[in-house]
Parts: sequence; structure tokens; C-alpha cells
Amino acid sequence: MCFPNVKAIARNCCSSAMTKTSSSLYGRFEATLRATNAPGLVSGFFLHRDLPRQEIDVEITGNRPDQMLANVYVNPGCDGAKFDYGYRGTPFAIELGFDASEAFHTYAIEWAPDDIRWFVDDRLVHRRVLWDPTPIPNLPMTLHVNT
Repeated sequence: MCFPNVKAIARNCCSSAMTKTSSSLYGRFEATLRATNAPGLVSGFFLHRDLPRQEIDVEITGNRPDQMLANVYVNPGCDGAKFDYGYRGTPFAIELGFDASEAFHTYAIEWAPDDIRWFVDDRLVHRRVLWDPTPIPNLPMTLHVNT
């Protein structure tokens, strides 16, 4: 969705988002994208659900397109539980070794019951195991890609 007449810090703004319509429980999820380098914006590729909120993130901030943040949020409860105070993961910064705003790269999340693995261009860049520092999300989530 583009808004050519909207200005932010004297810039034209364009943004887009895509969401898978069905939910998934575990698997491999990939997105090939070129991140933004505009400060204040975030390019995101993530799995998410509400009630209870659970999330697995890949985020690249416009002010640091040479770095990727991997993160996990987990709230307890079964489907429909109104918890929003659970285990907050600590974002893990991963130096990419390149500027993600200069070319397209493939980012992947492999989500299993006992671990989560993050890949960049088929290279494993981070792994989180159960309770290190949060539990692994255990409910179906939808896939999102946005800026």
C-alpha cells in the first residue's frame, strides 16, 4: 500500500504487508526480501498469533541493515487464552556481513517443538532451544512479511 502524499521526515512513504491466511504449527518458513534502510522503519518476516500472543521474529531495522534481530515471545495458555504478559524473549542481534538493503537475500525460520533455527541465504545464523531464554511457541501461527 503506497501513500505518495504522506511524508515522514521529508520522505515519501510506501509500505506493504503480506499475511498467509491459514495457520501453521511447526515447519520451515522462508522469505526472499530486500530490507529498507530508512531509519525508523523495520523490515519483518515473522510468525505470529493472538490469544495468547506468541511470535517468532526476523527483524531488520532501517538504521542497521547490516544486522538481523531474532526474537521469540511466548504467552502461556491454550487457543483463545487472553494472556499478554508471558515470557519475553531477548532479541539476539546477528551481524549479517552485508547491507540487507542493497540486494535480495533469503531468510528462513525452522520451527520445531524443541528448537528454532534462523537461516540467512541457507546459512544457520542462530539457534534457540527450549527455555533458552523462553519456551518454544506451541500453538499455530500465521506467517507475515512487512515493512
